[in-house]
Amino acid sequence: MFLVVLLGTLALLLAVGTVYQAIGTWQDRQRFPAPGRLVRVNG
Repeated sequence: MFLVVLLGTLALLLAVGTVYQAIGTWQDRQRFPAPGRLVRVNG
């Protein structure tokens, strides 16, 4: 039972961390857009 609780807690922390990172990345892209113009090369 202890192992199940431990693995569940670790899975929950992993999911929360992933969502937190995704939100932070999205906010940074909104707040700090790339300077100038983006040009696709070889694409």
